[in-house]
Amino acid sequence: MSSPHVLDAEGISAHVAEQAGQVVATGFTKTADGYLGVFNVATPPRFRRRGFGRATTRALLNDGYTRGARTAFLSPSAEGRPLYISLGFRTVAHFTRFTRP
Repeated sequence: MSSPHVLDAEGISAHVAEQAGQVVATGFTKTADGYLGVFNVATPPRFRRRGFGRATTRALLNDGYTRGARTAFLSPSAEGRPLYISLGFRTVAHFTRFTRP
């Protein structure tokens, strides 16, 4: 879910995967200067482990490369990390996240 002004921003692409009229996965990308940021790839729990996240991520990557990206990056959850590694991503940096208590 996102507000319309985000979806209207330059370089933003949103994908929604459906099966039998139900949303099974979503994801966003931002393309700029040859880079593709992959964000918020999500699959509802009841649809996980069926390949929907993988298919959506591949569609996001294909779309971004078609729009001129040469390098993709993301910040995966621990649960999603094995999927992204299997798609060819590798760890090049670690970030510290600060949250409110």
